Amino acid sequence: MLCEDCGKNEAVVVIKQINNEGQSKTLYLCESCAAKNQLQSSEKFSEIVDTYTDFTLQMLSLLQNKQHTHSEEKSCPSCGLAFSEFVANNRLGCEQCYEAFRENLLPYISQVQNSYRQHVGKRPIATTKQADIIEQIEALKRKLQEAIESEAFEEAALLRDQIKVLKGGDAG
Repeated sequence: MLCEDCGKNEAVVVIKQINNEGQSKTLYLCESCAAKNQLQSSEKFSEIVDTYTDFTLQMLSLLQNKQHTHSEEKSCPSCGLAFSEFVANNRLGCEQCYEAFRENLLPYISQVQNSYRQHVGKRPIATTKQADIIEQIEALKRKLQEAIESEAFEEAALLRDQIKVLKGGDAG
């Protein structure tokens, strides 16, 4: 989602304004516009809600409005938490609950996150570099397979060596 102020950069900050009547307005901003607005916003905005809090509030609202109509209750095989308990407590019991309730959770997550089902925000630099290396290795593996199938063995050997270098091995 683009910044609603400048319309150029990806929005990474959510600012929620609540007026005296209790009506709220949400503003999605990039880092630079958020910094600019935050310095000027002491009387303009009454409450700032970060992305995770906003996501949680919207998800809980959706879960409370959704009626559970399954005759057989789903439960997590690891911790035994029933989906109705999650709806009541607004908390999952363990990390396996995400997989156990996947079908039930995905529509909510998708709706709350503007149809995104995977992380699209910022990542630490080290993680980004590692992900880039993994993507390069996967692309080289596909090229290697194509080279082998077309019997281009010299090219395949070069690709194999590039993969070894990226994995940290010695290509010799």
